[in-house]
Amino acid sequence: MTALYASPRHLWKIYRDYESRNEEMPVATVLGHHPAFHMGACYSGPFEVSEYDVIGGYLGEPLRLIPSETFGDDLLDSADAEIVIEGVLIPNKRVVEGPFGEAPGYLGPQRYTTCAEYQVKAINYRNGAMYQSVITPEGDKPWMDLPREGAYLRRCREAVPGVTAVCKQGRHAHYNVFISMKKMSEGDPARAAAAALTFDHTKNVFVFDEDIDVFNPTDILWAFATRVQPHLQVNILKPLFRGNFLDPSLVDEIKTSGMIVDATRPLDRPFSPVSKCPDEAMARIKLEDYVPGEVLQHIPMDRTTYWA
Repeated sequence: MTALYASPRHLWKIYRDYESRNEEMPVATVLGHHPAFHMGACYSGPFEVSEYDVIGGYLGEPLRLIPSETFGDDLLDSADAEIVIEGVLIPNKRVVEGPFGEAPGYLGPQRYTTCAEYQVKAINYRNGAMYQSVITPEGDKPWMDLPREGAYLRRCREAVPGVTAVCKQGRHAHYNVFISMKKMSEGDPARAAAAALTFDHTKNVFVFDEDIDVFNPTDILWAFATRVQPHLQVNILKPLFRGNFLDPSLVDEIKTSGMIVDATRPLDRPFSPVSKCPDEAMARIKLEDYVPGEVLQHIPMDRTTYWA
């Protein structure tokens, strides 16, 4: 016997449907697969869309499925998983779960109300199977945000077609969202930010012009320093939004406050243009002609590496 924590999304809805009928819910837990499988499993769109279809889209081919050891054709397992645990979630049984290391870099809370008792029926694995750990409390894993960035980009573009990129920055900025856009009106940044705030993994949203590379922390800090007057372009939002359980700064069980920072240049008044040496001029200059090599090798040319 073990426990399964279900975020209040698709899995929790399915379990509650079984629980309302006082029935055990068949489940299979996949440990280790192609990265596209895990990305597709993170899907949080309309309930009617199958995650298996999403995974097949990422893979570029249908996901291979086989009957489960325990439930046969009533529950299909992935044929190419490393390890598959099969079992049932028991209705109206809760188990204390955690704390474990989580993606934001902290130990998550102990949980009970959404942790169902999980009775294991079978464990299947490939010869030489590899146990894959995805969420750990140390290190940065920005690739974990790839599926979310795609969802954010789509939703933000629905609100403001001029949005050019959305970045989540991995563990460096887990609940922060960085948006770049070609601003056409002064209301565009707020509309894009409002779209991003519809996700519960969003607390703070920062909006930039299209010339800012939102995947480059140096660009982001430069825009903060030179395009933001805090009393005009920083908006603090009351704690009315659903936050994320793993945010250790929450003072409410689930609600969070938020912040929108508009770091875009104004359209309704003059603003100093960017000063930039022409690329062709820079290409003609060879620093080694002016600075000894033994000195030059100790001068960092790309300060963004300090963030690695």
